[in-house]
Amino acid sequence: MNISWNKKTIQQYIDDKIQESLVLDYKAAESLQKKDEKKKEITKDVSAMANSAGGIILYGVKEYKGDDSSYFPEQIDPVDQSQYTKEWLQQIINTIRPKIDGLIITPVQVSDDSKLVVYVIEIPQSTTAHQATDYRYYKRYNALSIPMEDYEIRDVMGRLKNPTFDVSFNIIKKEYEKVTGGNQFGLSYLSTPEKRERIVEYSISIYAQNVGSVVANYVNAFFHIPSTIVPLEDRLQEKVYEGSDDVFIEYEKDNTVRDIVDVKYFGLGQGSIPKYGPSRYDPILPKLGRSWSIQLDSSCEELLNKDLFLKWEIYADNANQISGEMQIKDIVIEQKSNEDE
Repeated sequence: MNISWNKKTIQQYIDDKIQESLVLDYKAAESLQKKDEKKKEITKDVSAMANSAGGIILYGVKEYKGDDSSYFPEQIDPVDQSQYTKEWLQQIINTIRPKIDGLIITPVQVSDDSKLVVYVIEIPQSTTAHQATDYRYYKRYNALSIPMEDYEIRDVMGRLKNPTFDVSFNIIKKEYEKVTGGNQFGLSYLSTPEKRERIVEYSISIYAQNVGSVVANYVNAFFHIPSTIVPLEDRLQEKVYEGSDDVFIEYEKDNTVRDIVDVKYFGLGQGSIPKYGPSRYDPILPKLGRSWSIQLDSSCEELLNKDLFLKWEIYADNANQISGEMQIKDIVIEQKSNEDE
């Protein structure tokens, strides 16, 4: 993964508050123990990363505990390598079936005491499915490792033949100040009383990565969002999907794009309108992905910790349908402002 690992690199992850994700996981020193359940947990987490998009696990970095700060690194929590050696860790990982080729373990000294290290495990994305020692198959799901469905296992085993996708979600909370009125054009006769309003907006950011080994030419995705957290106009206009006792709004996304072929200008200070060509499918190469965003209702914050969940299905070329669901409260909320744009 072309990263030069040292104490400074690891500390930078902590200082920059780089949160766990589909391809990054933090584990405190206590995660490495010689109890059978802890060994199984190691094989679960490592195999899940290989079965998904690959990534990095840092054993020896403690994350914050609590609803507001979970998934963020808090501090270095070093592993005593005299007790848990690199060879011991490698032997545990090698109990995954089949063996994961190309995996790298790097002990990084993080103290004057040479025994205290962080183990950096770099895990490549595999072209087959790997089984943990509890005889289950796992995948990464945002920042979690969860069991795979049967069709997902078959999809992973078919990565050399078909495109397949891993999906991750973030909730974006954007706060900014909206200014209306005032003397915007420098002309006193156009001046109006200035008004300032604090705006809070929420949206779900979606990233679908092609983790297969072939190009995805045609992609159609359907996301079912609880109707209680979407804007009122979407509840009226979108297709309503009913499942169990909940009502969902269905959003359809794809990999089409429209190229700008011309621009019509209206004169100085009057703006312009781009002219677009016909829609076309934009192929998604292996390891790359497609981002989408779905606007949420501005007053949805109190509902984000309720027992609500979203569902999705993705269809790509001739591959089997990819589907899943997750609880809204498990999605990490990322706060942004205008300065982040």
